[in-house]
Amino acid sequence: MEVNSDKLIDQLVNQIKSIRERGCELKNLPIETLCNRVDDSSWNVLECLEHVNRYGDYYLNEIALKIKQTTHPPQAVFKSGCFGNYAAESMLPKSNGKTNWPMKTFPKMDPKGSALSKETIDRFVEQMDNLMDLTERSRQVNLVKTKCKLTIKWLKFSLGDTLRFMVNHNIRHVQQINKILDNLENIHSV
Repeated sequence: MEVNSDKLIDQLVNQIKSIRERGCELKNLPIETLCNRVDDSSWNVLECLEHVNRYGDYYLNEIALKIKQTTHPPQAVFKSGCFGNYAAESMLPKSNGKTNWPMKTFPKMDPKGSALSKETIDRFVEQMDNLMDLTERSRQVNLVKTKCKLTIKWLKFSLGDTLRFMVNHNIRHVQQINKILDNLENIHSV
């Protein structure tokens, strides 16, 4: 993938705004709905958000550090790496709702059974604000030459691919939340 760097950042910022808005909407739901599961093996809405928050705890710090440390000036064109592009694209569900890359969650990132409250949503919204700020700040650095460590420490993506991966991961879980709420509505309307 090759794209104008500012165009990519504009797109990511708009996606983050949409994700943030959905988080704000979720605050209006009763806690019982947010904690309800479709089945015993699935996550509830708050667990989906907590999963995103746990990844955000790592990636937001990593991105902020790399933006601060880099000496590489911005360039007009962002060119995605092969694996970074594959990973970012694979995060997005297909049009039929199925995931391209079903992944087993690392145990420390699995929130199932955690005691959660609406504060989880507040943290999610705060993280989206932070991600939006970092994405805007990334205009001042080279999105290709600035590298970020992944949670799998021996892997690195370019800053541009890291941002794409993170935003697409968040989109994936917001769609999962929407599916949970649709399924719960269908169960209760029967």
